[in-house]
Amino acid sequence: RLFNFFRKFQESVIYTGGSFLNDAEIPASAQLALIRRIAKIKQVECITVESRPEYIDIRKLAELKLLLKGKQLKVAIGLETQSDRIRTESVHKGFSSNDFAQALHSLKDQGIYTIAHVFIKPLFLPEEASIREAIASARYALGEGANEVVFQAGTVHPHTRMYEEYQKGNYQPPDLNSIIAILKNTYALGNIQIADFNDVPRPVAEPQSCGKCSTLIKKALVKFRVDHDLAALTAISCDCPGYKRTKRDGY
Repeated sequence: RLFNFFRKFQESVIYTGGSFLNDAEIPASAQLALIRRIAKIKQVECITVESRPEYIDIRKLAELKLLLKGKQLKVAIGLETQSDRIRTESVHKGFSSNDFAQALHSLKDQGIYTIAHVFIKPLFLPEEASIREAIASARYALGEGANEVVFQAGTVHPHTRMYEEYQKGNYQPPDLNSIIAILKNTYALGNIQIADFNDVPRPVAEPQSCGKCSTLIKKALVKFRVDHDLAALTAISCDCPGYKRTKRDGY
């Protein structure tokens, strides 16, 4: 019954909340069995998995590609930021930009489509700095050869450090106008996308702006995810502080 669900889509994304290629999370036999089963579904043309750099095993990936029998394999890595300091102090990711670059190049050498996830507004970064960092991180990832950058905007979930800081008034998810600024300033760099905010379980706080433009921007983001057209986003204007700040800063 589960695999009948995949028949509705051309692309299958196997999201584990961790690293699909980590044998300690998903046994190697289960990885192979899952890929083998999905690869048999005619409608599925592409399979995407996520992994940390240290689990990028070329021999395993070669085996997965063989099982896919010509279907496309995409591997996403959570780069989060081009800054080693921010990735260590704010995200606690535990790997370096060099680790990311080495893994990316290994994947590229195997002809595997690569996706870099970039986090918008990590902890301890002011709004203006988070815009600059997201733009710089996208430029870095694409410059290293990533085929695509997917922005992940900060959302707040219980039992996390971000939630603790949010409760203290020290953190707010990024303003929706900041997300527009980031997309406008990275769109021409390459294949850029923005992930949905509808995590499960639902966040207690997600990107917002003022009551006037929040709904408009969220609808425009839904459209952008489908048609990759900036027009609906760039057409939005408002007199709220978030909009004025991005215009003041030249975005």
